[in-house]
Amino acid sequence: MRRFAIITGLRRANLVLTWSQVDFDLAVIRVMTKGGVPRVLPLSAEAYEILWKRRGQHAEYVFTFKAQRTWKKHPKNGEARIKGKRYPITYYGIGSNKRKWKKAGVDARIHDLRHTTGMRTLRKTGNLRVVQKILGHTDIAITAKFYTDATVEDMRAAMEATAPRQVEQSQPKAIEKKGA
Repeated sequence: MRRFAIITGLRRANLVLTWSQVDFDLAVIRVMTKGGVPRVLPLSAEAYEILWKRRGQHAEYVFTFKAQRTWKKHPKNGEARIKGKRYPITYYGIGSNKRKWKKAGVDARIHDLRHTTGMRTLRKTGNLRVVQKILGHTDIAITAKFYTDATVEDMRAAMEATAPRQVEQSQPKAIEKKGA
């Protein structure tokens, strides 16, 4: 699910995908954005593959997990769970607070993956309008405000690209001796 979030830039609520939102023929997903605006998002080859592998795991939900043990009454939601059976990952199950992702070695929120998508896309394409469309922002000013910050490497690359070049590349000149 995290990889899918990085590829698509979806918000946490939109990551709770149902199969009715997935169109494999057109290679798109349909989601409702913040503010209730419907949106169609194309699937990259990798995002398509992630969804394709999950077919048949659950009748309704795309992202699921296998219960690790049987619960007669789960302590958090009160529902029964059977070991080995698949259950949907819910909005609250994804979590919004910072969590330590041990394999990645970072503290991050699921929403931070959305920012990763925006920044990577902008750096690779240089196209703010594409980033706006991928993230579903209605106003490009929002996209520009959060995704156009320059890093130290961006500044260094710009300085190198615009620096005048000298004919002699820092080669020390030989000093001629007087009277030789």
